[in-house]
Amino acid sequence: MAGANQSSAPKVPKQIGRVHRAMRYFFHLVRMHGSVPDLEGIDFDSDQDAALEACLVARELIGRELIAGRPVDWTSFFEVVREDGIIAARVSFLEAAQVPQHD
Repeated sequence: MAGANQSSAPKVPKQIGRVHRAMRYFFHLVRMHGSVPDLEGIDFDSDQDAALEACLVARELIGRELIAGRPVDWTSFFEVVREDGIIAARVSFLEAAQVPQHD
């Protein structure tokens, strides 16, 4: 009975028991005349989720500028930085507004 010592239960990968932890991301706003660091950050499950949120925040800021009658600094962008210091994305205001760029 060679198989008598082997369990008939399926082997479960060790990773299944781990609890998923979201990573903290910081949205540093970079403008032509300086930058505004994000000191609080917010948790997301992935780089893609954080970049999408940065795009939505950029659109909101663009809208506020337009509603207030102020010019939009189209050179502005968010640098999306993970808690480990890795730059996950750069989201420009032009990209967020889906404004075509002309050379």
